[in-house]
Amino acid sequence: MSWYEIYYRDGTVYRDTDEGDPPSFGVEIIAQPDEDYEVFFEHGGDFYYWYEGRWWGTKWDGIYQYLQEDLKVFKPRIGLHHEVLLDGEWVEVNEPGLIKYMVDVHGILLGRTVTNERYNEIYQVAKRNKLTFHHRERKPE
Repeated sequence: MSWYEIYYRDGTVYRDTDEGDPPSFGVEIIAQPDEDYEVFFEHGGDFYYWYEGRWWGTKWDGIYQYLQEDLKVFKPRIGLHHEVLLDGEWVEVNEPGLIKYMVDVHGILLGRTVTNERYNEIYQVAKRNKLTFHHRERKPE
């Protein structure tokens, strides 16, 4: 059984029991156990990050907050460039560089916009698969 499953735009599914890290691009839904609901579908995010034992989806403002306040590796700057902490030193990056940094260094996943029809197809697969989850404690860190 999986602790979480990641559903991608192309129809593939990554389970935490699979070998290697999850693919970084094209996330549509992350299904994971929840204390209040048997399964919670995290979806609609531009970014997904692992924090406090579960996946969280967010937009740009939330990912900035996560990097700056929780990880303390990000300094936002006015304009096109920001600073990130890399190997103990602050480095200036542009937006594509920031995305590469988030994916390569912190394992952040990126969502992808799809049509409503495609999203509904993916959602139906995730909904059918939710039966593989059981109400249980969170995965140990």
